[in-house]
Amino acid sequence: MVFRVVDFRKQGKVDEDGLISVLRNLGKEPDKRKVDIIFKACDRNQSGFIEGDEFVNYMIHKQQLKVSGPEKRQKTGHEEHQKDQHDQKQGEKTQKQGHEDEGEKQTENKGHVDNQASNSEVTLGRGLKISDFYTAYAGQHDEFSSEEKDIHHNPKGHQYDLGHESAFGMFSVLMFNFNDKDPGIDPQTLFEQPKKSLQAKGLKVHVAANIEEFLKSLHDYDECWFSCSKYDNLGPDKDRFIQEIDRFHTEGKGIAIWADNSPFHFQANLVLPKLVGTVLEGKTAGGKILKLSNEPLVPSKGTFIRHLITTGILNLYEGDTICYPSSLTKEMEVIGMSSDGFPCFFVAQPENKGRILVDCGFTKLYPKFWDKTAGTERFVRNAAVWLLGLDWRLKLGYPVKGNIHHKSAKK
Repeated sequence: MVFRVVDFRKQGKVDEDGLISVLRNLGKEPDKRKVDIIFKACDRNQSGFIEGDEFVNYMIHKQQLKVSGPEKRQKTGHEEHQKDQHDQKQGEKTQKQGHEDEGEKQTENKGHVDNQASNSEVTLGRGLKISDFYTAYAGQHDEFSSEEKDIHHNPKGHQYDLGHESAFGMFSVLMFNFNDKDPGIDPQTLFEQPKKSLQAKGLKVHVAANIEEFLKSLHDYDECWFSCSKYDNLGPDKDRFIQEIDRFHTEGKGIAIWADNSPFHFQANLVLPKLVGTVLEGKTAGGKILKLSNEPLVPSKGTFIRHLITTGILNLYEGDTICYPSSLTKEMEVIGMSSDGFPCFFVAQPENKGRILVDCGFTKLYPKFWDKTAGTERFVRNAAVWLLGLDWRLKLGYPVKGNIHHKSAKK
């Protein structure tokens, strides 16, 4: 949880009753004693409110205690002291092994990341924390004043993205465009701008040349992105595609699905029923700019909500034409609502599986729209960073990359 959710009144601070109300609205039944402890730990200046900087400092300190190793934990009592000594030895052993594996994770061959290297994950023994990856503005939108804004009035500068520049060199993304018969665009150029943009974050990005290459090399990557067509161009590989995407998801890896107005969602509708329990349909006119919503959890027509994936965005292009999900399920979190009042992009983050982004207007990726539309590049960059699930992996004690169900991914 980040301060944007807690401070739902946008006052820059929240009192104890407000914190309890937010937790209840999120379906939690807060323990008053625990809330008191958290509140006192946050409210360092004893003003009676948790302010933004106090909340960030508290969360960073808490995250460091979780992932920086046992030497930073406070020892209380003989039993805790013995446990810390054991954890210290285990951490040193893991760190030593991590350094031995350092060379392996750099292995790459012609755009493909070696599967063994990808399983030589960076472990918690190295003391990684979320601030190594996320910027100080993660989860913020209009809570700060930027020195300069772009022509769409979004904060200008990559420091306002979700992730640091060049911080993601250990991660890789595989892309493939199924829409190979659109006369308006070369299938190899749809992901041309996203590829360049993600490479600036340090990500290794490869665009597969054909379906066979996509399916064969899929599990060597940390994320997969694919855009949809209106044709069944999978042929005999249809069942294999469904199985491999589901397996990729189960491994804890991120998936970005880019669809568009009916019928440009064929491949999405092969995998979405199992992933989140819905399909895509419909055709609505787009071409509008979505605004940042004042509501904390549910977007209204023509808006998007505050979320890590929309960090640093005040205005966001919805796409030229748009489809939408036929139904909403408990697995889905709607982030944006189109100018026609339909969900136009949503995410899912099921427990112990990979994160999912579904965008219903892939035309925003077209080269002719890329530089002319609001927030597109930052949205794409943020999406890639969020899909890695680093905040979630660090919180649960998983390695920051690789298959979470692999034997080396155990706590």
